[in-house]
Amino acid sequence: ARVLAVPPREILAIGDGVNDLSMLDGAFTSFVGCPANACPQVQQAVRSAGGHIADAPAAAGTVAVIRRYLPIP
Repeated sequence: ARVLAVPPREILAIGDGVNDLSMLDGAFTSFVGCPANACPQVQQAVRSAGGHIADAPAAAGTVAVIRRYLPIP
C-alpha cells in the first residue's frame, strides 16, 4: 500500500489463518474480515479490530465479507 500510495480507507483485508494476523489487526485498514471457519485467533483479531466475521465458511465467507464492505448488486 505504501509503495502504491493506496490509503487505508481503500484497503480491505480478509484472512483465515494465523499467517494473516498481521494484516487483520486494524493497523493498516479498519476494513477487515474473515470467513466463518477462520481459526480462533483470526476471528478474535477481526472482532478486536471491529471487522466482520461472515456467517459462511471458505470462499462463500470471503464473498460475504466483500459484499459487506463493497455493496455489489
